[in-house]
Amino acid sequence: VVESDGRKLLIVSYKFTNKSDSDESFTSMMKSAAYQDGMELNHAVVTGDIEGYEPDSTAEKIASGKTINVQEAYVLASEEASVEVTVQEFHSESGEGVIKEFKLQ
Repeated sequence: VVESDGRKLLIVSYKFTNKSDSDESFTSMMKSAAYQDGMELNHAVVTGDIEGYEPDSTAEKIASGKTINVQEAYVLASEEASVEVTVQEFHSESGEGVIKEFKLQ
């Protein structure tokens, strides 16, 4: 959790491996969302620098088989309520994905 422009943001980092046959980015293959108290959080647009945060990482195309760290920032609605983050492939036939709950401190 960081502060930027008077807002509290949650920055989530992922390891993204391109398992396709062509150069792809996280945003071209995956969809993600964060929820707090059942309400979807907005993705943060960050105007200044936040140490350690790489906002363009999700759009970086990487070669097939390569892995990079990507980060997304969300605007928190509350500084106390847990945040549930979901990530899944855009074209997942099963609809399965990953869900992780973050307890804020």
